[in-house]
Amino acid sequence: MSYVKITELPPATVPLDYTELTAIVQNNVTKNVPLNSIFSVNLVNFVGTGSQTTFLLPSAVSENATNIFINGVYQHKNTYQIAVDTLIFSQAPPITSKIEVMYA
Repeated sequence: MSYVKITELPPATVPLDYTELTAIVQNNVTKNVPLNSIFSVNLVNFVGTGSQTTFLLPSAVSENATNIFINGVYQHKNTYQIAVDTLIFSQAPPITSKIEVMYA
């Protein structure tokens, strides 16, 4: 088995869409490959109503495997929880806000 080294990514100013390239070194050969070819990332979008705190996800998700953004701003894990396939925010996202849920 050969080892794969993933370089550190530069700080992101916007959420990743996982098509960004990263360098992979294998057998002393460096290749630039898109992140989505290394691992699978699912993406679900919602729109905030200003009062809704629960959102149904298409499948069961582990909270540790989620990254959630509201209007492009990362949400800390203490602002929401996942109950099997339901995303539950501690406070309702603002009306018309764009909610992006990324999970593996």
